[in-house]
This record gives sequence, structure tokens and C-alpha cells, in this order.
Amino acid sequence: MFSNKPLSGVGYLSYKVEDSVSGTRADAERNYSWRYNLTLKITVGLFFASLISMVITILLKTRSRSCVVFKGLTTAFIATVAMLNSQGIEWLIFAGLAFSLIGDVFLEFDRLFLQGMLAFFTTHLLYSIAFVKLFGVSPWWIFVLVYTVVLLQYIPLRKYLGPMKIAVLLYTLMIATMLALSFAVLRHEIYYARTLIPAGAVLFAFSDSYLAWDRFVRKLPMRNFLVLFTYFLGQLFIALSTVI
Repeated sequence: MFSNKPLSGVGYLSYKVEDSVSGTRADAERNYSWRYNLTLKITVGLFFASLISMVITILLKTRSRSCVVFKGLTTAFIATVAMLNSQGIEWLIFAGLAFSLIGDVFLEFDRLFLQGMLAFFTTHLLYSIAFVKLFGVSPWWIFVLVYTVVLLQYIPLRKYLGPMKIAVLLYTLMIATMLALSFAVLRHEIYYARTLIPAGAVLFAFSDSYLAWDRFVRKLPMRNFLVLFTYFLGQLFIALSTVI
């Protein structure tokens, strides 16, 4: 009646069972509890340090040139979170944050604005590759929706760009790609920090959009707060996605 022979025409899944690891409760806490995990403790410290540095940056933005130091320091804290927790392809997220640090410095000087855009273009490219490698590609309708929304913002902005039209268009397409790919994680049953990626990408995109309108069209209210707060928080969310 019963047989252990495989049935023809039926696909089977193969599982590799690893050897179990035995130990005491103290061993488990030493490896996985925040009270004993040094990396996790440092990550928590960096999280609060980045928030404090972000507030100082926003407060100093229009009052002192030293805000450049705190701006770079905030991104450095966030990048270190990714560096401490990244594994495998997640190192692309750390690399993206490193280019963001370069872009942060460049954007503080008007003559280096294009170089700053190039640095952040590289950040979005690295994030996009990381998201595809980690989670695959988002559904087609997300790409249609994101590209539509982003390009609808670019069209009225275009007449104010002058010689920057092509550069801003390419940057807009790159950030739209990153934003669309960030939603691929939602197709997976992932309940930990990586679900922060879409929120982080949306905040990052909003920051870039607000900055563009403020720079090329007209001065917008609460510019420093809205641009910097959403930018840093978005980057922090993406960096925290490496923490499991």
C-alpha cells in the first residue's frame, strides 16, 4: 500500500538539515541577547548618536559652517551601523552610505553640486543592486506607479533646470528605480528590520524632491528641517535593515 519510491512527474524539494547546536540558556543569551552582544550594543549607541547629531545639524544649518562637520558625522554614524551589521551583498548598502557621506560634503558647496549629485546617484545605484540581490524585483505595477509619480514632478521642474535638465532627469530616473525596487521586500514574509527599507526609500526620495524644488524653483518653508530630517531618517532606516 505504501512505498518510499518517488512518484513520476512529481517535483520534490530537498532540504539540507544542519547539525543542531547544543548549549545552555546562558550560551544563547551570550550570542543573541543585546545585553551580551557587543555589536548590538554599539549599534544602539550609534542609533542614538546619529539622532543627536542630526538634531545638531538641523539647528546649526543656517547659523554656522560647523554644520558640515555634524552633517558628515551623522552620516558616518549611520554608515557605521551598516558596516557593523552587513553580511554578503549588504555591504553594498554600506558602500552606498559611504558615497552619501561624500555627497553630503559636496552639496554644502554650490560649485560642487553636480559632483554631489553624482555621489548620490552612485548611492541609489548601489542600493538598487543590493535590493535586487536581496529581495528580487518588485511587481511591474509598482514601477509604473513610481515612475509616473516621479516623472510628474520632473515635468514642471524641467523649465527651471537650464543646463541641468539631462543630469536631473538621469538622477530622477535612478532614484525612481531605487524607490520602486525597495518595495520588493514586501513580497517576502520578513518581519524584522528590513521592512524599514520602503519607508527609508520614500523618505530619501521625498528629501531629494523637496531639495530640488527649493533649489531650482523657489525657497520652500521649513527647508532645512524637512530635507535633513527625512534624509537622515531614511538613511537610518535603510542602514538598520542590515540588523537582524
